[in-house]
Order: sequence, then structure tokens, then C-alpha cells
Amino acid sequence: MKELILTLKKDWSLSKKPQYCNDSFELLCVFGNEGLEIDLMKSVSKLGIVNIPPNFLDFIKETNGAKLFYDKAYGQAGMDLYGTDVVYEKNLEWRNSYLSQDLLPTDLIIGEFLGDSDLVVLRCDKNSDDYGDIIILLPLDERKDWYFLDENFESFLRNFCNNEGVKYWEIS
Repeated sequence: MKELILTLKKDWSLSKKPQYCNDSFELLCVFGNEGLEIDLMKSVSKLGIVNIPPNFLDFIKETNGAKLFYDKAYGQAGMDLYGTDVVYEKNLEWRNSYLSQDLLPTDLIIGEFLGDSDLVVLRCDKNSDDYGDIIILLPLDERKDWYFLDENFESFLRNFCNNEGVKYWEIS
């Protein structure tokens, strides 16, 4: 995880055009400061979640959130992975909305895509086969129509970064 973050900081800390489209706007990656595992655990325990997958905790320790492949000029592209200061409020907001019927108690919303309404969900049920997996939540669709990626957070992050912010699960 640390190596991936260092590579992103090195290669994407300044705005540049992605390789897939030279005519597009410029993107960059913006990271928070190092976070504390205890801050995340306090926030999510208020939601009833106690089993945060270790690779997501590693990410929080290194960055405390990030905007990846962010279009700084217009804010219409990229992914915002929440820091410990907003994860509780964002989850509470969605759990008290129309999504409450589709979210499971062990679903933790860890981010959102800028420019659209998709959310990034981390499965935190240690007794489930999909513990640690990522789901892309489509707020206008039922749970059965969401993208179940069958990959953990680190794998998801690596694939997203290797695709320079392209939603690779939509084109597979």
C-alpha cells in the first residue's frame, strides 16, 4: 500500500493529462496527512462497524483520505476517498436516506466519485465471504444492480490507479 501511495504522489502530485486521452482535462492526486487508526475506529464504531479490513486501515494511516485523478479545475472527475473526519457523517447521511433499504449494517461507505453519484462501499462483515471486498453503489439502482468487484481495497485501488481513474469495472 505504501509503495502505491508513494508512486501516486511522485507521478500525480502535479496536474497532467492522462495517457488514455491527450485532449482531456488535467488530473492530479491530492492526499491528506497521515491518519490515526483509532480515529477511524471511533467513527465507524458509532455506526456499529468493528471489523475494518487491514488494507483500508493501512491506507488511512498513510493518507487519511485522498482525491485520486481529481480534476481540480472543474471538480467533475476523480474519486474522493474519505478521511476520518468525514466518514461518520457521510455514512450517517446515506444511512438516513432512501439508501437505508439497500445498505447492510456492515457496509461502510468510504468514498464517492466526483461528477456523478456513485459511492465506494467496503464490506466489513468478517463472517461473510465478501469481507474486505469493494462494491460500487449506484444510488438510483437496487443493491442487486450495484457493481460487486470481488476484490479487496488494495486491489481496487491499484486497478483504479493503473487505469488512471477510469472506471474499469464498467468496461470489463
